[in-house]
Amino acid sequence: MENLFLFLKGLIIGLGKVIPGVSGSLLAILFHVYDEAILAFNHFFEDVFHHFSYLFFLGSGIGVSILLFSKVLLYFFNRFEGAFMVLFLGLILGSIWPYHKTVCFSKKIYFLLFFIPFFLPFFFTIFHFSWKVQTPFEFLLLGGLDALTMIVPGISGTSLFFMLGCYSTVLSVFGDPITHFFSFCFYLLGMLLGGVFTIRVVEIILRNYKNAFACLVDGLLWSTAISFGYLVFSSISWTMIVLYFPLFFLGFLLSFLFG
Repeated sequence: MENLFLFLKGLIIGLGKVIPGVSGSLLAILFHVYDEAILAFNHFFEDVFHHFSYLFFLGSGIGVSILLFSKVLLYFFNRFEGAFMVLFLGLILGSIWPYHKTVCFSKKIYFLLFFIPFFLPFFFTIFHFSWKVQTPFEFLLLGGLDALTMIVPGISGTSLFFMLGCYSTVLSVFGDPITHFFSFCFYLLGMLLGGVFTIRVVEIILRNYKNAFACLVDGLLWSTAISFGYLVFSSISWTMIVLYFPLFFLGFLLSFLFG
């Protein structure tokens, strides 16, 4: 049963790679799998069976969500964007207060770390580029950036790729990896190298600056909720919000079930 829950958590975390404005790593923190996944990766050989099982079921859920559901989710997201956004808003808001209560603001620097993330949504909104990813090195670099956004909480990979102008490229590569086989391979290699480096850095931060890290994550959660909530209320009518309320409530329930 525990492994099934890990797989289901992975499925939802993987959605953070498809739904714009949602951070998969923040979802991992809300579901209480982030710290253990970092430790399991960096200390894999200390308990091979347990760590392999943990990473396998969690990673399988994420992989299935990204590889198999990308086209399906994109299809439904394009047609029922409001419903998806309301569901994820409920998912985020249902978990945000329990996490906030675990954070200690005993120093002024902790308040600073809490408010820094509120500037990120403005950064992603203002700056836009047009990166035409073509060469193997570019796909390697893109994979490394993807790994960074998957591991560092609060940085939405979809938002970053939208800003860089390569979101459609990422979807096309994952949506049809056979046609884009070599690009897909370099992308995965970049994710592997970037992931190994980022995970080791994050563990050092968690070990030495755990509460400071928690304050930063808390700020990222609130800023994500506010910016995502604004996006929801500004893009769909109040009538649709009322109709979608059961989905909002479902997101709340999922946050308590998996949190």
